[in-house]
Amino acid sequence: MEAGHSTLIQHTEIRLLSRGKVLSRFYELREELLTFCLQENLKDFVECLSDDHWCSKLAYLADIFHELNLLNNGMQGRNENFLSSTDKINAFQKNLTIWKKCKAAGNLEMFPSVFKRNCQETTLLILNHLHTLLTNLDKYFSSISVDQYDWIRNPFVEFEPFEEQLTLTEEEELASVLNDRTLKLKHSELHLNAFWLLVEKEYPAISQKALRLLVQFSTPTSVNLDFQS
Repeated sequence: MEAGHSTLIQHTEIRLLSRGKVLSRFYELREELLTFCLQENLKDFVECLSDDHWCSKLAYLADIFHELNLLNNGMQGRNENFLSSTDKINAFQKNLTIWKKCKAAGNLEMFPSVFKRNCQETTLLILNHLHTLLTNLDKYFSSISVDQYDWIRNPFVEFEPFEEQLTLTEEEELASVLNDRTLKLKHSELHLNAFWLLVEKEYPAISQKALRLLVQFSTPTSVNLDFQS
């Protein structure tokens, strides 16, 4: 049919980003699928694919799962750690709040497929779903706060430790790191994990404190929550 794709991909549970990709591909091939279903007399599918409101909801699902896929991809990688993943989750939560405000004002630029359709019937549905998405993220990640770990990101900035966060030995070693100019030069050259592994040779207590948090890894599936409803 001279479509932009040669195949219609199907969902599989063992592929992390499968659901979002299936939705996007299905939406992009909706006209070809409608033609096929008409030829095959698949009435249920024809009814859906010829329904503008149904296709608008499909467009939104494709757009929102695309954003979730970007978040999931961003939380993968060799140098990803608990702190950087937390930043990305927090940023996504902020974006959801912005999207809710924009959608309420009639601005749909953040969802390009929905924007092109200009279907107002989905306004309330999208607002409700964004609210549910934000509520669930707040539920799953309500306790995430990384302000107290700023010293791990950059130990060369004066830092007032949270009460009882560091032992006396750890606090003394952190002060030594702060004033170690050789390590300061290395900090800009190395990834965070590699930097604290280097620190461990001379300051084992504070290094192990940092590494215990950095080795916690965020599985990308943690944000692939039950939002499909």
